[in-house]
Amino acid sequence: MFVSFNDGKDWQSLKLNLPPVPITDLAIRQGRLVAATQGRAFWVLDDLFVVREAAGQLSGKSLHVFTPGAVSTARGGKSAGDFEGANPEHGVPIYYYLADELETTGEESQLSIEILDASDRPVRSYSSKERDFDRCKIANMDPRSPFELEYPPTKQGLNIWYWDMKSEGVSCIQDVALFAGFGGPGVAPGDYQVRVSIEGEEQTVPVTLTMDPRISASEEEIEFWSARSEETTRLLDEVLTSLDGLRRAQKQIEALMVDFSGDARLQWAGSEAINRMTAWDAEINQVLHQTYEDEDAWETKLAGQLRFLLDVIDRTGAPVTAGALQRLADLKVEWQLRKSELEDIQSNDIEAINSWARERGIPYISTPID
Repeated sequence: MFVSFNDGKDWQSLKLNLPPVPITDLAIRQGRLVAATQGRAFWVLDDLFVVREAAGQLSGKSLHVFTPGAVSTARGGKSAGDFEGANPEHGVPIYYYLADELETTGEESQLSIEILDASDRPVRSYSSKERDFDRCKIANMDPRSPFELEYPPTKQGLNIWYWDMKSEGVSCIQDVALFAGFGGPGVAPGDYQVRVSIEGEEQTVPVTLTMDPRISASEEEIEFWSARSEETTRLLDEVLTSLDGLRRAQKQIEALMVDFSGDARLQWAGSEAINRMTAWDAEINQVLHQTYEDEDAWETKLAGQLRFLLDVIDRTGAPVTAGALQRLADLKVEWQLRKSELEDIQSNDIEAINSWARERGIPYISTPID
């Protein structure tokens, strides 16, 4: 099989991974090139838009991002078995051409991929270099479910990366049993933008996410589902951020107690504060959970329950079930209770220590809630 980029004047091989067998027919369907062969099989070239767009001149460009067009939000099926063709990877294929391989030695030398909505608001971001968020995820990894993080490639020539059609994740903090991860929920169908940046070069292309044809939800139901998904994400993020702030304050109190071990007033106030902080922490994060299967033995606390609910709303899609809405209402009530407890710790226990610190002109303890 051969392809021409100049109306037949010149031809070049489009063999790729196609076996050396006679081709009896060609057809284009849903943006894919389908070849019938005498090898008693079909061969499908996905993402034909790359071949079509490559007909333009890429020479002289240090960066070129291919326009993916419309992509369905339909979830992928099962993995391919023996003697079965694999389905395309789920997500938006982001193809980009680099004239030169990226040098990885410089601190600023990185490739960035940003997903924006139609109003230029950020939805998701990727980087070719490890970030703090990545290091936090690795530190929280379940030892019985190891994983390796992948990053957008930066080799010379054609590269591909997939946006999984999910929004940015929630805040990642250390030492929290959130085995479902810190990833964000799926986004609603609509118009988005893909922006690729590398060493001062930048290009933005549009992409449209279309509704899964198997779903019959109305636009109002989809908007409501997206809003509840975002609400649950914000709630979980607020819980984790507050927990992180509380832990920072606790470490500062512990350090202060070491530095002023002979001060009885500080030792008493510090012990009271640490006891309350430890108890509050245990209501947000189940400290007995060491691996995923521990959830069968000990109750999942607020952060884990919010994570589970977020995944339920995300996976079931629109319309949101009445049970999910009721559970969201229950967890919002519980968070208000925990938030009131945290405010009391801040205004009484931490303030007592800060009052002691002000009298001596030493740094204050940070507060979990600004």
